Amino acid sequence: MKKQYKFAIFFALTFLLNQHINAQTTIFGGRGLLRTQSAELVGVNRLFINSYFSAFLLSEKNANSLTKDYGLSINVTLGLNKHLEVIAHLKPYQDDQRHIWGAPGDTQLGVKIRSPFSGSMVHTAFRLFANLPTGRDFAVAYEPYASREVGIAGMGLITFDFTEVFAALPVKTHLNFGYFDQNIHDRFFLNLEDQYLLAAGLKFPVRSAIFYSEYSAEIFAKNEFITKYSMNSQRLTQGFKFLGPWNLIYDVALDLSLASDVNRNNAPNEFRKQYADWKLILGLNYPFTIQKKSHKSNPPTRDPQKYPSKNRVQPHRQNILDSMLEIESSLDGDNSVEPKNNDDSQDN
Repeated sequence: MKKQYKFAIFFALTFLLNQHINAQTTIFGGRGLLRTQSAELVGVNRLFINSYFSAFLLSEKNANSLTKDYGLSINVTLGLNKHLEVIAHLKPYQDDQRHIWGAPGDTQLGVKIRSPFSGSMVHTAFRLFANLPTGRDFAVAYEPYASREVGIAGMGLITFDFTEVFAALPVKTHLNFGYFDQNIHDRFFLNLEDQYLLAAGLKFPVRSAIFYSEYSAEIFAKNEFITKYSMNSQRLTQGFKFLGPWNLIYDVALDLSLASDVNRNNAPNEFRKQYADWKLILGLNYPFTIQKKSHKSNPPTRDPQKYPSKNRVQPHRQNILDSMLEIESSLDGDNSVEPKNNDDSQDN
């Protein structure tokens, strides 16, 4: 019992003595958890550059080597103002199971717009992005579906911030829902490729680290080959972010797939496939602050009308200067210096 009490006290103190990491970006860029987006923005003139590496290994029967699935992504997030930020998601490497160095993956370019209905506790935003088919292979094993066409997507984001309401348990909850049109040349909700994007997660700080749990899924909207919800790409993620050396934010996460093995009872195709049972993800994130250049300007000159007292003192100063010149000339024996008559000059 004593050990349990000690553990409870230690756990409570870790919440009371926490130090927050200012912002964390996702594997697609933008502030949030791993795949779940936050409705909060990174901030004005803030630039975040992060990179994520994912790995999955599978030992199959009668195989001479392990099945590997590696991926590398680079993301850039720039806050333009308090209501808008731009996001770029690049994937320079995606394992294709055939070559030593795999082909690049798709590219996403988008924006996140803060809603005017956001408050101190509830934040709302919209995320819009275009998916560009820059990859070489689109039926990548163990990865979610990707089309060969340009796609567009829109998502609604909601964040509930309980950090001020419950100071002892500063939890933030994020909810995302969106629609992904994998091919802009077809009609909405009628193509086999279109998907709903779902994500939900929560995070809480423990000293200088952020622990989070999330659920994310890509659900086909209308696909005759996907007859059950469990056959879609979906996963449960547990991870934590912590502030390390050189002002870097480190991210360690583990994906656990919730999709059923469709290959056991159904013939696989590009829509019905086997996903990675688990995936280890490592990330690095570095924040920058962009300083605006300040242009030097000449100091403003004083308006004499705004300082009448200075105008009244100026004649007295001139009289004192003339007296000093007279004394100096008399000491030198030179009477050639004549003092100025301010009264005459002013009358003229």
